[in-house]
Amino acid sequence: MTLTDAQRQTLLTELREMGRASSAELESGKQFQRAFYPVAEHLRVFEPNVNLIIGYHGAGKSMLFKAAVEQQLSAKMIRMLPGRDLFLHTLAEEKASWLAGYPMGAAFPDPGTLRQFVQHLPAGCDNAQALADLWLAYLARLLRQELNVSDLQPLFELAATEVKLIYDTLQVQRATVIKALDALDTRLKRENRWVFINYDELDTLGGVDWELMAALIRGLLTFWSEYARRWQRIQPKIFLRSDLYTNTHIFAADLAKLAASRVELT
Repeated sequence: MTLTDAQRQTLLTELREMGRASSAELESGKQFQRAFYPVAEHLRVFEPNVNLIIGYHGAGKSMLFKAAVEQQLSAKMIRMLPGRDLFLHTLAEEKASWLAGYPMGAAFPDPGTLRQFVQHLPAGCDNAQALADLWLAYLARLLRQELNVSDLQPLFELAATEVKLIYDTLQVQRATVIKALDALDTRLKRENRWVFINYDELDTLGGVDWELMAALIRGLLTFWSEYARRWQRIQPKIFLRSDLYTNTHIFAADLAKLAASRVELT
């Protein structure tokens, strides 16, 4: 079939629009809101009881992450989404905060600094637990405005790259940190609010160091395996590549504890 010039131009325009929609995570503002239209099944990602989101590269994990963290799931976006029986459709905008636990730019240490920290952990130290503690410390720092506990200023005032000092300070202030997070969770329940901590691009945690990346992800899973059920209104959304999820040799039992509350993007 031969296309007329007008038909050819129309087809080219439509193809360009398709390309823009397929890379919606790269769009910003109004462009993103126009392009963001996930299938209804993917919206289960935003249900409170879903902690783990599994998907191959290109499945839409980063698009969903951006919709939550950068666009804060605006009311206009929610009205355009399919379905009417999901958590999102019953939640007022001011009732939920969608925060980036990773990536978080300069608020999180670079791979080289993290590598030095891991290499200098004491012999016999449980690395997974040590890194779980590190994720706890950075969670508290992320929530400093909500916690508003003056006793935790020593933890909050440190630069993000001062990993060893942050870790050591947490060991001293652990009870205060947990008490503050418990109190925040209680207050969120009373105010009918939620705080969702979102983790994406976890394959970049170690730079080109696969072992470092695996150790940090294992620490993250260890941390939330211990605390996701302790807190009802502070909940994680961990976006994980399918190939990492299936690598049970690396993540073993830590992942299994969260696997029951997962969504797999296809």
